[in-house]
Amino acid sequence: MKTKGTVLKIEGKYAIVGVKRHSACDTCRAQCGGHCDKASTVETKVLNSKGANVGDEVELYSKTSAVMGGALLVFILPLVMALIGYAIAYFLGARSIISALFSLIFFLSTFFIIWKIWGKKDKFTEIEMIRIVGDLK
Repeated sequence: MKTKGTVLKIEGKYAIVGVKRHSACDTCRAQCGGHCDKASTVETKVLNSKGANVGDEVELYSKTSAVMGGALLVFILPLVMALIGYAIAYFLGARSIISALFSLIFFLSTFFIIWKIWGKKDKFTEIEMIRIVGDLK
């Protein structure tokens, strides 16, 4: 997945890049192409492999598998764990309220699992800087 962003600041060998989110632009009536203030900006930290400076427009790339894997981890895993927790309690003969409590415990424990998995990854290699598109200064 490719996108463009603007280098907001440099932190050592990393660049903080602001990327406009255009998901709201599909239903917007302004038809500005994402250039208005309604398009929110998300900041991401990437390795400054191309030597970009503050104000440069850069092209970023992230593997679709990494994006989909993150979405699966954050959105689907908690639901699956909640169902597993409910099923375990239910099949052990617990009442509905106890099953719901097990479901909640399993659901919340998922965030601890996600935190442990995410903490071991080098988060700043998921997105890479492909090239400097232009200087916006």
